[in-house]
Amino acid sequence: MAYFFNDNFLGLSSVSIIGGITFCNMALYTGIMGEFGDESEQGAVGILFFTAGPAVTMIILGVSGLANIPIGTIIGSILPLVIGMVLGNLFPFIKNLLVPGANPAIAVIGFQLGASMSLSSFITGGISGILLGLITLFIVGPITFAFERLCGGNGKAAVACSTIAGTAMTTPVALAEVAPRYAELAPTAYAQIATAVIITAIMAPILTGWVDKKFCHGEEDLSVEGVEAIEEAVATDIDGE
Repeated sequence: MAYFFNDNFLGLSSVSIIGGITFCNMALYTGIMGEFGDESEQGAVGILFFTAGPAVTMIILGVSGLANIPIGTIIGSILPLVIGMVLGNLFPFIKNLLVPGANPAIAVIGFQLGASMSLSSFITGGISGILLGLITLFIVGPITFAFERLCGGNGKAAVACSTIAGTAMTTPVALAEVAPRYAELAPTAYAQIATAVIITAIMAPILTGWVDKKFCHGEEDLSVEGVEAIEEAVATDIDGE
């Protein structure tokens, strides 16, 4: 975007594109996979949380030379997540203490983000914001789908995570604080991401359901859990219980 389109692709800047497509909507993913996914697909949200923040955008812009991002800022944005993962795995009681709060936290965050979004942001984002949503769904989505299929998956998780989180709207603002050159782009990128959030939130569940019906309908679950469930059902049937 920056080098070949002078940081303006049909109204979209590198900040809005990278800040949007690298920030999956974890709450939406969890809900979709709760309906269409298995245990491993639902658990993948733990890996997706590595994108929960502006760190990925900062790393990409820093490595590409488009912005001078202090390494301390990047570390600080992902350190709380890393600490949580370490503590949860080293101390089971901490994990057991916090696990019941996962779903309420998702609900509260989702409500807060929804309440902070307005129709005016959707209108301000306009056609370029809609375009960003479509890029996420129909360019990033198929690439991720193909990669998951090559890795042995069925593709549902790839489609479900081809979304943009509402918290991605904070990325342009956070980026402008550490890279003032992006201050002028931040308001526009904010509005475009806000529009794309709505587009992906509406379309992702529909597309995941279509993929489930098209590629996964009627398939046996050959995961360890699925095989164990089949064996248990067979044993129960033989015993006549």
